[in-house]
Amino acid sequence: ILVLSCDLPFMDEATLRRLLVARNARPAEAVLTTFQQVETGYIEALVAVYEPACLPFFEEARSKGLRQLNLVIPEAFQARIPYTRAEARKGRDPRLFLNIILPADLERARRLLSPGM
Repeated sequence: ILVLSCDLPFMDEATLRRLLVARNARPAEAVLTTFQQVETGYIEALVAVYEPACLPFFEEARSKGLRQLNLVIPEAFQARIPYTRAEARKGRDPRLFLNIILPADLERARRLLSPGM
């Protein structure tokens, strides 16, 4: 199941293709394929592919009241695609994972789209 957050206006086709290629090459035990920001360790749980076999993890999380999606699937069952801030500056769009939630986020996105940025 491809999961893609609706608040990522800069997401591009190349990044989604990279995700799907990694999903097809994942280890057999991986039920989640996603991106991981190297500097912070943060995983992009809403730019990911979840296998149907992850259902027991979601059922357990729900029974425990766990709602933080990035904590549902244990690391041992994840295939992660690392990306760095430096990589973003070397040709990849650093805005790819910028999400627009608050009015301030929208203003930031507008500034990034303005000429000279």
